[in-house]
Parts: sequence; structure tokens; C-alpha cells
Amino acid sequence: MAAWAYRCGGNLEVPAQGPQALPVSPPGLGNLLDDLPLMVYRCRNDPQWSMAYVSAGCLELTGYSAAQLLGGGGLTYSSLIHPGDRRHVWSSVQRGLQEVRAFSFGYRLLCADGSERVVEERGCGIYADNGEVLGLEGVVMAR
Repeated sequence: MAAWAYRCGGNLEVPAQGPQALPVSPPGLGNLLDDLPLMVYRCRNDPQWSMAYVSAGCLELTGYSAAQLLGGGGLTYSSLIHPGDRRHVWSSVQRGLQEVRAFSFGYRLLCADGSERVVEERGCGIYADNGEVLGLEGVVMAR
């Protein structure tokens, strides 16, 4: 989480006693993320927003499980974005990537129960040493 905040320009301070005070193993971090009422993600920068990781909070947010959003049954994250917002979402992310900065914007999601949910997304690019965009990571939360 601290690495994400650093890459996305956040100011996440480590307590004075240092990072050893809060040992977080990958399973422990997963449990922490899964209990939050939001979706943490890592995905490709493609038109489908192909997910490599989504936290369990996606179920409460969208009505779809992490397994469904990770490629099961042809469901894509792009298909959950309201058709009227897809162009805005794509252009906002691409602008952030081109400017090598974090992005933040709102849009509507189409949930599994047929409802619409207004969400806020904050994220940033993951870059190779040569500047190539390897993917995206961020968080989506209900407004």
C-alpha cells in the first residue's frame, strides 16, 4: 500500500519506529484489503481493463465476485462501466498515463442486480524503467 501511495504521489508516512513495527505479509495484506468496502485492483491498460487482481470488496461494490472479474465467463470490467461513461473513463486514464501522474475521476457502474452505482476511481500507471506502461493499479469506491 505504501508503494502504491508513493507511485501515485501520495504522502503515506511510516511511523517513527520504522517499517518493522507493522510487519505485513502478503496474506495479511490481502485480508486487510478484503475487509474494506472498496475494490483495489491491478489491471492491463487495454479497452477491457483486463484484471490481474481485484480485492474481495468488488462483491459489495459491484455484485460480482473477484473470480468473475478476473476473466470468468467473459465478464470484463469495461462492461460494468456505464456506456455513457466509457469514453470519459478511457480518456481520463490515458491522459494520466501520458502525463505520468495519478488519475482520479467519477463514473457510473452497472451492478449485478441491475442498479447503477456512482463510484470514484483513483489510480496510477505501473511503468517499466524505459517508461512503457505495464499496467494500472488503484482503488474504486462508492461515492
